[in-house]
Order: sequence, then C-alpha cells, then structure tokens
Amino acid sequence: MIAAVIGDAIAIVVFAYLSSTMRNRIIKRRAAKGKTGESPKFEKAVRMFDKYGIYGMAIAAPALIGTQIAAMASVAAGVKPFRASKLIIASTLLWSAGIAIAMVAFDIRLDLS
Repeated sequence: MIAAVIGDAIAIVVFAYLSSTMRNRIIKRRAAKGKTGESPKFEKAVRMFDKYGIYGMAIAAPALIGTQIAAMASVAAGVKPFRASKLIIASTLLWSAGIAIAMVAFDIRLDLS
C-alpha cells in the first residue's frame, strides 16, 4: 500500500505541474485522430470540479475518475498545482488506509499467485 501511494503521489505531482503542457499535447493528439474536444474522462473531471470544487474532487477522484486526471483538471480549472497535489494525495492516503483497514477487518486476502 505504501509503495502504491508513493507511486501515485509522484504521478499526481507530475500531472499537476505539467498539466498545461500535457493537456495541449492530448488535445493535439486527439485532433490528429479526428476527435474533437476533450476526452470523456477529462470532461467528467471538469464537470465534477464545477459541481463540487477542489475538496469534492479530491475526495471522489480516487474512486471515480483517477487521481492524475483530477490533478490535471483541478489545475486547468485554476487551482495552484501544489494545493491540488496536496489535497488529492491526502485523499489518496485516506482511501488507501480505509481500504487497508476494511481488508483487515473483513479478512479479505488477495492471492496474487
């Protein structure tokens, strides 16, 4: 769990700080494929941000749209990259801890072999 959260935190920070550059590249790539506008996932993220703000986005992102997309959408909506990263990483930690506690409490084991 710790390694997963650290890896996700790194990705969140990268997406938040490089979001404008990445967003422009994604739009150009979609246009080259003949697609218009934003990806459906990004549009969903922006709608979520407009409705719930950064706190709602941070809480819901790990389960609904993905933390990296949430970081990118938040920064695109005007939230500073550090603040977006901090809130979304905190939410990821809470989700991870809650899932870990639930797995222990209900004796859920994932046999990956």
